[in-house]
Amino acid sequence: MARMSEDIHYRSVAALEGAGIHAGPMLLDGLDVTLIGSKSSPQVSEAAIWAVQKVWGVRSVQVRIHESATTARVGEQESPFRSVASAAFPAPEVRFETASSQLARASLPGLDAAAAWLTAHPEQRLSIEGHTDAEGDPAANVVLSLLRGESVRSYLISKGAARSRISVAGWGSSRPVASNDTAVGRHRNRRIEFHFKESY
Repeated sequence: MARMSEDIHYRSVAALEGAGIHAGPMLLDGLDVTLIGSKSSPQVSEAAIWAVQKVWGVRSVQVRIHESATTARVGEQESPFRSVASAAFPAPEVRFETASSQLARASLPGLDAAAAWLTAHPEQRLSIEGHTDAEGDPAANVVLSLLRGESVRSYLISKGAARSRISVAGWGSSRPVASNDTAVGRHRNRRIEFHFKESY
């Protein structure tokens, strides 16, 4: 599924750019695509949906509009999901092998605890959001952040969490929480975040 998500992402980006539309962040939940963008005309949104709907493998497309982040401080952009369960959720610190989506072994105990909590709270919907530092190609960083999120999702599902209640987003380096000019800042920016929304 991670490879399919990567293929869908690349084809969706190409479709948008071919239509003359800037390819911003997107959420992939299996074969369903949500395009994330700032306010624009209905015509642009319709054109973006139309372009991505033609991509092989895509089942559905929607556009989620958020306010421009130009007035927000770094790291404080609004997430598509509200963190309503974060106080109780045992959010693990997730690390990966260098330049890879393979989970580091040290991350597994924390993910096991997270999976157990999710299994005990089936009413919760979880969004796993991957982030990278600003090193390297921006488009490749978006893909890497998405694949890392997919790795976390797959592991949680393998431990009993409900597949249908977990989605994944890859933001690349677009939402830093620290400066990318220092090693410490880049380390902080390479992260996985967990966001929740109550049952609908």
